[in-house]
Amino acid sequence: MAYNNDYEIEISDDSEATTATTDQKKTLTKLTAAELSLVYHGVRHGYSYISQSCTVDLLKKIFNESEIGQNISCGKTKARELSVNVLAPFFTSKLIQQIAQSSFYSLSFDGSNKGTIKMFPFIINYFTIQCGIVRSALEIVEQPRETAQNIVDTLRDLLKKHNLDIQKLTSIGADNTNTNYGRNNSVFTILQLEVVNLLKGNCFCHVLSNSAKVSHQHLPVDVETYLSQLYSHFSSSSKRIAELKEYFEFVEIEYLCLLQHIKIRWLSLYNSIDRLLKVYEPLASYFCDINNDNADAITCPPAIKIFFSSNMSKCTLYFLHQILFDIQTKNLELQRYSNLHQLLIYTESSRVCSKN
Repeated sequence: MAYNNDYEIEISDDSEATTATTDQKKTLTKLTAAELSLVYHGVRHGYSYISQSCTVDLLKKIFNESEIGQNISCGKTKARELSVNVLAPFFTSKLIQQIAQSSFYSLSFDGSNKGTIKMFPFIINYFTIQCGIVRSALEIVEQPRETAQNIVDTLRDLLKKHNLDIQKLTSIGADNTNTNYGRNNSVFTILQLEVVNLLKGNCFCHVLSNSAKVSHQHLPVDVETYLSQLYSHFSSSSKRIAELKEYFEFVEIEYLCLLQHIKIRWLSLYNSIDRLLKVYEPLASYFCDINNDNADAITCPPAIKIFFSSNMSKCTLYFLHQILFDIQTKNLELQRYSNLHQLLIYTESSRVCSKN
């Protein structure tokens, strides 16, 4: 009987130890899942790793009775490691598996500066029966050189790394620069030597923007330059803005601040001109009434005074306002179409309407 009792005690101890180990594993699994979910949520919504570390400290105070809430630890360094070395490889492998089952794919890329580092994000587009057209970031590659051959070499290395057949590449999408789509020694021409049926994925929004930019050079007044000068004149001085507001109150017109035009942001030109025309009359009177002979008063830059004194400036503004309205409308419509089939239908319908 003593032997049986000892045996039962040993079995009971082993059972309790096994149960405790199982509970620890379950808790550890839940804790790992919580940390990974937190990091994934932060990356998906663009939160910094520092903010995630602060969120963890807050969660520990809110869920002070939860074992997982108290033991969760996800500081800046750990969050980055989980993101780069755990989540990224997992989702990339899933992405590659889906692409491998697809017959064809296309790639889009664009150089972007992150501080002093030149980065090239590669976006891959492919089709699945379950989801239709899928767009996903394949990888972001650091490439300091922007020559056509360097970009092609980077693209080939990327495809080789993920075991993707370059012959399944149907098109490339990029900015309409000579490096990407030039007739001689461009990314497109180099790749076309290997992929004969490769298509150009031109950005029609860029085409519209470039056409307006080139045509603008033939106008009698350089509106873009004057818009920049006007915005800089007021943005750099709170005193000038205060005096301008007083002038608007004096003439009993609602004050509207000027909008900045950035040359690389093609949608900003129309909005900037539209705002200037709304306040053109009081603004022109304000600058024309400034007395440059008074040393204590705010002076008017000669170029701006010439701009508001010329009737040609106002005519050019109204001309651009009318033309850019149509271009901006079409530009926004182009951005609404999510696939090539819709885009082709839209461009064909626009061509028919223009003929009629």
